[in-house]
Amino acid sequence: MNIFIWIVILSNFVFSKPKDIPSTPNAPAFAEMVAHAAHPLPEIDWQHLNDSIVLLQNTDSLIPVQDLLAHDFQILQFGDFPYSTFDYYFRQYANATSYAQVNPSSAIQLADSIGQKNSVFIALVDPSATANLSDVNIALAINKIAERHRILVVNFSDLQQLTNYSRAVTLLQMPKRTLFSEAIAAQVLFGGIELIGTLTDSLSYDLPMGAGEFISATRLAHATPESVGIASEKLQKLDILAEGGVRVGAYPGAQLMVVKEGKIIYDKAFGHHSYDGYQEVDRTDLYDLASITKVAATTLAAMHLYDKQLLDLNAPIRTYISGKSALYYTRMRYLLTHTSGLQSYIPIAKYIYYAKDNGVQCDSIFCTRPLSPYSVQVADGMYLSEQVKARIWKDLFKVKPSKRRTYRYSDLNFVLLQKVIEEQSGRPLDRLLHESIYQPLGLRHLTYQPLRQFESQQIVPTTQDTAWRRQTLRGHVHDEGAALLGGVAGNAGLFSNAQDLAVLFQMLLNGGSYGGKRYFSPATVDRFISKQPKVHRGLGFDKPSGKPGRRPAYAYAASASTFGHTGFTGTCVWADPEHNLIFVLLTNRVHPDKYNKKLVQYNLRAQMHQAVYDALDSATVLE
Repeated sequence: MNIFIWIVILSNFVFSKPKDIPSTPNAPAFAEMVAHAAHPLPEIDWQHLNDSIVLLQNTDSLIPVQDLLAHDFQILQFGDFPYSTFDYYFRQYANATSYAQVNPSSAIQLADSIGQKNSVFIALVDPSATANLSDVNIALAINKIAERHRILVVNFSDLQQLTNYSRAVTLLQMPKRTLFSEAIAAQVLFGGIELIGTLTDSLSYDLPMGAGEFISATRLAHATPESVGIASEKLQKLDILAEGGVRVGAYPGAQLMVVKEGKIIYDKAFGHHSYDGYQEVDRTDLYDLASITKVAATTLAAMHLYDKQLLDLNAPIRTYISGKSALYYTRMRYLLTHTSGLQSYIPIAKYIYYAKDNGVQCDSIFCTRPLSPYSVQVADGMYLSEQVKARIWKDLFKVKPSKRRTYRYSDLNFVLLQKVIEEQSGRPLDRLLHESIYQPLGLRHLTYQPLRQFESQQIVPTTQDTAWRRQTLRGHVHDEGAALLGGVAGNAGLFSNAQDLAVLFQMLLNGGSYGGKRYFSPATVDRFISKQPKVHRGLGFDKPSGKPGRRPAYAYAASASTFGHTGFTGTCVWADPEHNLIFVLLTNRVHPDKYNKKLVQYNLRAQMHQAVYDALDSATVLE
């Protein structure tokens, strides 16, 4: 999508002068910054702006950046003022260490102190830098760094400065530096925005007229609703509904994201982690996804094996797991569509209703510390014996399916599918997903067992479990069955923020590709998201049923091709291929009471989803 359809954001700079910026504050979302711009820029020739962004000397095809989690990014800010906006949008894609007001000498010293492997330097240069530090000295320093490291120059200064750089330096020429051009530049690096600009004049033998690499957009970018034909004011209903949900006690807080045509047009956080109002929800906070795990983890793993011809949808469990069990004749597609006839629950009642003697450190099932063999953590200060976990797995295969193979939503289906996937892949479910999908996609917040990577303050709490675990759950999965399996289960256990889920579902809308990498064949994606015979669901994915009944968690205007899932904790994600639309809502409606039904009572998920459809085609796309 051409850049001239974007709306300008603030033009004034931030004048703080930190020397090192290890992290970036939670800045407003792109559309919010536009809406609240106090001093918007004057009228701009958008076609000229689009043409003036030129990618030159794309050494080793550095742009768009691949393998986001594999690089150690160092941002060198040459100039008088810090690039706070660039920093923020860069970190929407990858982590980085950012250094403000560097000079040629300090830049070389920094580069010399950092190992070569996986390091990528981003040098930001504006007119204040070339005036005060000398463009030649900056170029000499960057050329020196290029001898040992991969380095990219984002040049907001005069085009002629580019002739000073060696052929080893990747060059991105930007128009005049504003907060808008900073935001655009950061997203260009990762393939969020297409590049079509070329040099209109020859600069040198190596930079002739017409030079410039064309790059297609391959990742999500931040844009205004108007850029995709939606009037911003039409989305204000989302604010009203989301804030109303907090006021009526449907949930303490929420994250809400809307993606249209590969662009994040709505990205907001509401309320607090809990009703005490102590900690506001941040867009990087993690929510317990509950049953969204079934599609964001287990179904994707099944698709991965299916694509590699390691999983036959018509094969029974006994094809992959040996032994004797009535379950072994249950086929893979029956598990994925909840038509196995299995009971809806996992047989774990004797463990979750178990009354532990608090006066004893360890008993036959639980221990208060991770002492061998009590290594399976189910909550703070509560560890399950490995032998008991093995017994739970054995009990799962003693369940007898109904003789009638009717539709019955069941967690057991996806826990059994997890076992098949792990047997076939030879890897635990979480490791398979991390190595094959999550890490290559650059997902930093979608994970099982989040406390291994994140501080508890970044994880939104769920239920105050007064009956079994006797604590407020924060970072430990809410679902009891998933907890007893160590937090990694086929039915629940994933935590995420809204953006990582949106990336995952954009990959599926793209037919299995994202960021220039293919994860699934288009045929596999189409097969799994399509409605299956004799049931309203896809393979793993939920879909609009088209039948009247209890209030659904999706818009009545959602197309029949829509796919996604909901979660018990108050979450949902829906992707509509017909409208190229993704809707993500994350809440902790179970805090502090898992019996809170106001989210369903007020039909908030469906109302918010419908508000997006009501806003479609409400504005003219600028040309």
